[in-house]
Amino acid sequence: DSGYPDGLAGSAIPVLARILRAVEDYTAMTEWRLYGHVSPLSPRAAVRDLKKSPGLYDQRIVRIIEKIVL
Repeated sequence: DSGYPDGLAGSAIPVLARILRAVEDYTAMTEWRLYGHVSPLSPRAAVRDLKKSPGLYDQRIVRIIEKIVL
């Protein structure tokens, strides 16, 4: 990511923004869509995908999501 528009990265990104990114992406992975042909992932598979991208998701937040959903 470019950190658009302010060039922020890592812990410089506000914690609420990091939470929203992870939760929105988790939700997108686990819900049915009215369009497209992709089946939703199980909660476990979605968390596994979030863990595979430590540069994209704050892993502390991913661990909290994991505790909540699994």
